[in-house]
Amino acid sequence: MPAEPSTFEFLELPQSEDEIGRLGPYSVIALIGEGGRGAVFKERDRRIKSYVEMTSMRKKWASSAIGRKRFVEEARAMAAVQHDNVATIFEVGIYEGTPFLAMEMLQGKPLNQLIKEKYRFTIDEVFRLADEVAAGLSAAHQRKIIHRDIKPANIWIESSSGRAKILDFGLAIAGGDFDRFTHRGSVLGSPAYLSPEQSRGESLDDRSDLYSLGIVLYQVCAGVPPLLCKKIPDQLIANICGQPEPLAKLQPDLPEPLCELVHQLLEKEPRNRPNSAIALQERIRDTKNQCNTLQNAALQIVTNNPPQFNEAEQQEKGSVDTTPKEKLKSTKSNYKYYSASAFVLACVVLLIFWNGKENRVANTPVKQRNTIKPSPKVVRITPNDLNPLKIKISSEDQVSFPIPGAALFKLTIENTAKSPSVDPKRLYFEQKVVAQVMTLLNPVESNEVLRPAFAIKFSPKRLPNRGATVEFDIQFLTNDLSPGNYNLSFELQTPNGQSIQRINQILTLTE
Repeated sequence: MPAEPSTFEFLELPQSEDEIGRLGPYSVIALIGEGGRGAVFKERDRRIKSYVEMTSMRKKWASSAIGRKRFVEEARAMAAVQHDNVATIFEVGIYEGTPFLAMEMLQGKPLNQLIKEKYRFTIDEVFRLADEVAAGLSAAHQRKIIHRDIKPANIWIESSSGRAKILDFGLAIAGGDFDRFTHRGSVLGSPAYLSPEQSRGESLDDRSDLYSLGIVLYQVCAGVPPLLCKKIPDQLIANICGQPEPLAKLQPDLPEPLCELVHQLLEKEPRNRPNSAIALQERIRDTKNQCNTLQNAALQIVTNNPPQFNEAEQQEKGSVDTTPKEKLKSTKSNYKYYSASAFVLACVVLLIFWNGKENRVANTPVKQRNTIKPSPKVVRITPNDLNPLKIKISSEDQVSFPIPGAALFKLTIENTAKSPSVDPKRLYFEQKVVAQVMTLLNPVESNEVLRPAFAIKFSPKRLPNRGATVEFDIQFLTNDLSPGNYNLSFELQTPNGQSIQRINQILTLTE
């Protein structure tokens, strides 16, 4: 006897008791989930007698020609990505005006459900998750497809193998350009997982997905996203200007190389992140090897037990008794004996080495084993050393407000060094930070100095070559500033805060 008619208006009537409806050649067995625009079902393909997971649009949205076209094109973009870490799409089409896509039936849970259940990921599982999602993104990026909505709900963890699979390319851009079906500058995606450039409605590249993956890894390690606000405008501002709490502070037991990797993915400037998903995979492997080396070194220290003495041999010599107290005394006595012997032996070796050193020929090299390369020496950099570096505002309009409550300035830093001997990039190539730019702000009628933006730090790699310039952004919040005129300064400084150059101008804020 046929089941009751479906409550989903786009489904045909059921033809058997185990169906809730039909859609073309598919028998709809059960509802998995639904949203405002569509629903996800478990279905049986009557042609090949196998189960699939189907996503279909509601008629309200399917009635729009643009909506149908967008759904189908994005579903086909996802179907074009064939990879173990991307959910497989079997069919994309439109049946009697209803767009649908049929994909493999997955067993397991989405990552957001595991996080909600407070599943504790091991370090190896974090690295595996990062590597597999990066591999799936790499396959998509090679086809010029940007996902734009990487978040825990769109990452599936298979129950049998633990493999991660990327879901829902519903916001993907084919061709790496703006979506043809949305207005230029519009913001799409899940607010807490947007990259800064995505929050500003700018053109995106592969590195936007890597930033979102960094948010996912941060949440997997810490239990919460790095920046989370209740209101969407506040969230967009935080994405652009906010700085996350250091992961090592929230989870002190995490290995430092892993924390550094996650924070590199969360860099506000795309150029400071890995250049591609393939580069990220290499970085993940290197970081995992570093963590394993640190773990093995710590394990070796922990398991380095004190020497054990053969009790039977000592009893034969009459040196110990079987009582625990006497045994302890004997052990202490033996320690003293061995320590004294070792000290005498060390003195003899040192004396021989010293005498040999005096007779050694000067040009004869000493063979060293297991030599550890010393860390780069920290050098004090003075303002005079950085005189070849110059900063200026590069944009004609000077300031823009990409979203309400945030100001954005585009600046350039130029390297005017005439020769390598005075080039800061060359002279301080071993230093982590060569220079920094600090933003200073104070009301015209007040002496109170504010620092509305974090210092922009320049490593040797980030500095321009001689005769070249590099553009960078400075952005800060203005929603907590009163309307009026402000003295705004951008100051180029040494790493320890000594001033080299300052640019001054007036910033006017209105209601």
